[in-house]
Amino acid sequence: VIHVHWWFPNGLALWPGRLTRPAVITSHGTDLFLLDRAKPLRALARRVYSRAQAATVISAPLRARVEALGMRAEQVTVAPMPTAER
Repeated sequence: VIHVHWWFPNGLALWPGRLTRPAVITSHGTDLFLLDRAKPLRALARRVYSRAQAATVISAPLRARVEALGMRAEQVTVAPMPTAER
């Protein structure tokens, strides 16, 4: 399994013709919020996500963004980042 963090730039490793194994993309937010400012990149993001078998995100709002890029709900897992209490 190939596991990349951020659809851009690391997700470009999943570009068609380069992928030889199943892939997972983890998005922390910055990469998805980039699409608000650079809308032409949405087509590129859709292609990258279409190459992955699964995605993880750190919140439900980010899950909705990934689903809007074409991933099915069952492909996207919310895995909140842990925090340490002091």
